Parts: sequence; C-alpha cells; structure tokens
Amino acid sequence: MKEDMKYYILSIILLFFPCSEVCDSDVYEIKILKGTNQKELLLSSFVENIKIVPLETKDECLISQIDKIRIFKDEIYILDKMNNAVFIYGIDGKHHRTLFKVGNGPGEYLQLMDFDIWDNQLFILDFGGRNILKYDCNLNYINKIKNYNFSTQILVNNGLIYLYNLKSKKGDDYKCTILNISGQKKSDKLLRKDNENLFNHNECNVFAVNNGEVFISPVYDKLIYKDVNLDPFYRIRFEGKEFPDDRNIEEQNVNDQDFDYIVKNNYYVFDRYFIFDYLVQDQRVFCVLDRLNNQLNAGVVKNDLIQDYRFFPRWGDKNYLIEEINAGILCEYFPDFLKSMNLEKLSLNDNPVILIYEIKK
Repeated sequence: MKEDMKYYILSIILLFFPCSEVCDSDVYEIKILKGTNQKELLLSSFVENIKIVPLETKDECLISQIDKIRIFKDEIYILDKMNNAVFIYGIDGKHHRTLFKVGNGPGEYLQLMDFDIWDNQLFILDFGGRNILKYDCNLNYINKIKNYNFSTQILVNNGLIYLYNLKSKKGDDYKCTILNISGQKKSDKLLRKDNENLFNHNECNVFAVNNGEVFISPVYDKLIYKDVNLDPFYRIRFEGKEFPDDRNIEEQNVNDQDFDYIVKNNYYVFDRYFIFDYLVQDQRVFCVLDRLNNQLNAGVVKNDLIQDYRFFPRWGDKNYLIEEINAGILCEYFPDFLKSMNLEKLSLNDNPVILIYEIKK
C-alpha cells in the first residue's frame, strides 16, 4: 500500500511539473503560477450546496466574536475567546447550551484558547492555566491534563492529542507536541530555530483531518506534513514570490507592506480536494487541487451559488467549509442576500449567520 501511494504521488508530480522542479519523489509539489489573482474560479466547481444558519440571539447566548467552529452530531460548536465560552447550537440555529466555567476550581479554566471534539468528548485548551480539560458533550466535567507548553491550537484524533506551541525559552523548543489520551508525552516535532521571534500571531489553521489522517502545517509554512511521523506530504511554491528556504518566515512580519512574498494562509483537506488560500495584492485567492482527477485550479472565487455575495470561509470540518458573517455587515452590505434567504427580520445586533459549504465528493 505504501509503495502504491508513492507511485500515485510521483505520477501526479510528473503530470504537473517537470522533473527538475521535484525535490523529493514522496512530496507532491504544487507550483502556483503568476497572475492567479487575475483568474476567476466558480464556487460551483467544487461546492455542492450551501446551508444558511442564522444563530439564535438571546441574553444567554450573545456572541462577541467567533474564533472557531466545529460541527458534531448535528450541533454547531462555537469558540468565543472574548466571552471565554463555547456556545453550542443545533443545526437549525437554536441555542442548546453554553460552556462557561471560568475559575480555578475543578472543571474550570482561566483562558479558553481552542477546543476539539473526539470520541464524544470535548477537549478544552486552557492557555492561562496550561491545562487540557475534558467534558462530555453535555458539558459534564471528566478530568484534566497538565500541559507544559504554551499551546494555541489543539487537535485530538485516534487517541492522540496534537498541540501547536508558541516559542518557549527553556531547552529545545518544538512547534508540535503529541500526547496520548492520558496526557503522557509521545513525542515533540518540528524543532524551532533559536532565533525565531514569532512576529506572526495570526489565526491560520495548523491542523486538518481527513478520514482519520492528520495533517500539520505551521503558520505560513510551505510544507504540509502528514500523520504522527510528520512526513512532508505537500509542498507549495509560488512562482517568483516564494519565500526563500534559507530564511525564517517567523522572523518576518508578513503584514508589513514591504513583505514581498506570497505565503499560504488556511488550508483544508477533503476526500476529493486539497484547498488553500493566499493573498495577492489584497485579493484572496484560492487554490483547489482535485485529488481524484489530478487537476489544479487557482483564482479569485466567484460565488455563483448565491448572487451578489462573497466567499470567505475560515474553517474546514469533515466535508464542509464554514464561514461566519456579522449580522451588521449583512444588513449594510448584502441586503439582496437577506431577501433571497428570507432573513429580512435580521437586525444589526443579532448574532452572526453561519454558512456551511458542502464540498463535492
């Protein structure tokens, strides 16, 4: 099976790129040509349909901002760092319950940074207390695991806990730590260079999962690694704008106007597609690799499924891309969208609206 996979990957590389551009036959190299921000990519070419979910607005579930969304068993889990809470809604947008347990006691956390769901359990990453707290999906507290890193993202899969860490000042410094489900360290991965200054504290996703396979890519990194051994799987190259291999991206301020390179932002792995986005001259461009037909397309996405509306997803989960939009922005800039979706009663101060894009299989 492993040899078959190597042959498959190598075949794709040879199909798209000359041999001189392939550095490692086990790595699928994606080269983005210049001018992709001048091309148009239809949303319907890779999205099957869209579900619109206006979130119920009540005093007990007023959302300040949405930092992450997961969908689990027909419920929508929403991380709100400003409120230090996880709000849980039905797929119809009705509020079900809220995790808000701030403090130092059993089952309480100080600063909610991230969460994940696995095996019917909710894993909460407490940055302030440096703990991982476990609850069942009814929000009953189970136990906690001590986290000795300053971690900002968590993924739980197949009995392992993956953590993405900020820079530490003690000893060897690794970007990724892997624990077993009891909290015992299995390994540290991706050794950080001593001179990294970590300019870029942005919200790009580091982890992705598809059919039980874990993918890991540090913020703005050109490599996407796979599974517990973190073997390089994808390499992304931008023609004429690729960040040099001999320089450290985490020493750069990518938001500086003098930063003259292109780097990937969020990425998503689905059964059929590998998708990532990047900025070119303030335009958000998407690269869509069809893994079944070995076709690569990149361009500014035109939302031909919803007339006069944008396409701006921030999360991927299972076979979905997920977007949220502020109710005030909808009311001010997308009145035709409100009419077409029968949302004329939405007011400026209502909770956000969630858009769930189902990816083609």
